[in-house]
Amino acid sequence: MSLKIYLALLVAVPGMTFASVSPVCNLLDRDLAYVHNSMKQNLAVYTFDANLRARADAAFETGKLQTALCKSDQDYLRTIRAYFASYNDPHLAPWWTIRADLSTIVKVSLGHDILPTRVKTQYMATGVLVHRLGNGYYVKSVDVNQPGANLVQPTDQLISCDDKTPSQILQNEILPFEGVSSVPASSYLFANRLFFRWDKIADSKSLCVFSRSGNKFVAELPWTPVDESYLKDFNTNVSPEKLYSIEARPYGHWIQLNSFAGYSAEQSQQLAQFVADAQGLRGDRVVVLDLRGNSGGNSSWGNQWIENLYGYLPGAEIKSNFVLSSPGNIGHYERVFKFFAENGGFPSIADQEAFSKFLELMKANPDKLVSLGEPGAVLPPKPQVPSQFRGQLYVISDSGVFSSGELFLQTLRLIPGVIQVGMATNASTLAGDIRFDQTPDGLVFSIGTKVFQNIFIGRDPGQPLLPQIEILQDPQLEFKGVDSVRKKLEEIIFNTNKE
Repeated sequence: MSLKIYLALLVAVPGMTFASVSPVCNLLDRDLAYVHNSMKQNLAVYTFDANLRARADAAFETGKLQTALCKSDQDYLRTIRAYFASYNDPHLAPWWTIRADLSTIVKVSLGHDILPTRVKTQYMATGVLVHRLGNGYYVKSVDVNQPGANLVQPTDQLISCDDKTPSQILQNEILPFEGVSSVPASSYLFANRLFFRWDKIADSKSLCVFSRSGNKFVAELPWTPVDESYLKDFNTNVSPEKLYSIEARPYGHWIQLNSFAGYSAEQSQQLAQFVADAQGLRGDRVVVLDLRGNSGGNSSWGNQWIENLYGYLPGAEIKSNFVLSSPGNIGHYERVFKFFAENGGFPSIADQEAFSKFLELMKANPDKLVSLGEPGAVLPPKPQVPSQFRGQLYVISDSGVFSSGELFLQTLRLIPGVIQVGMATNASTLAGDIRFDQTPDGLVFSIGTKVFQNIFIGRDPGQPLLPQIEILQDPQLEFKGVDSVRKKLEEIIFNTNKE
């Protein structure tokens, strides 16, 4: 994003007037300063990447200018959000609310209980929830208690709002204030924000055009205040506690892995089961690994699964990764090590020992960007064993595959015969292994402690992994409750394996 566009996005929304300055504006200057100083001290890519450093410094200086102009809660939010968006990295973000399943690991990372925030985001909604399917934006569900929403029905296609297409709204009004590394992926990930906004005014209205069975109609949708949990309650998803499932199929097995984030004993047990089940798949003709929505966690689980299935890890050129051994980062890793050791968070004893050695390396090199690998060296694959999996592995990806989920897929792609299907992944960046910090006024935010280069094999940071077989969702099948991607892939499998 150019500096001119960035500056333009920070101006107040036309037509907004305020009787007095919001108290949260008094927090903006010190919150912004605390966040930027913490990034300078702890964010590994800030030290490593001169271009990113220049962007962040420019965004900070622009943000400081905005502190004198702050009048409303929205001005505060706009400035803070725009600062984080300048990093172009979903890892680095303000956390206005902490999901219940993440609260424990956030506390561990912080080293203390989560302080109450002094800034509460006020969200506005119209009662319509939109998601992207294939190349269109469709109504997923409707809250009929919201005025005007009863004119709209699930499966209606959103054509425009206030004379702007959904893509234009996303690109110009929503994505500039989110951590975005891949705009195509983010158009799927943030489609639900089209009618769940922090920057709208209560009782304002949007004139939106929808299509139903090919016939267009107009709905006037008022924006009304909702609780911050509204989107979660409105958009029912699979519980984050359910990470792993396996299903026997005529050709072998279908596996779903939603996350590598084993931050509770139950989640760690599921990941351990995922790893243990791999050896039993070696006799299958076909295995499907559904990674859709897997945004990462502890990548060691994935490596262990590959070893158990194939008997080895694929070899690749080693690129140096780095960790910034600041006091804050060291404290984070000390607490995480203890937490994992007590809650079964390590896939193996070897992984726990490697973590311990890594921590000692950080302590021996304080306040340095420490290299974690030999550049240019080649890691040979482990010897293959006769009982390794020799069938066909299909891996399904979508825009939600990110970070350790994408690293897992990248490693699998190095194995001959593995086929990625579905949609392109989100685009990982150099930053990884996040920790949390919190301003004295209660703003929680995430920091990347490491620089990852070895995830990028045959591509650059910010480039997604593209599938060899693209399969987009079929809206008409999805409306009927059919997983259209699975249906298409299984048709391919059965046609390929006809006897």
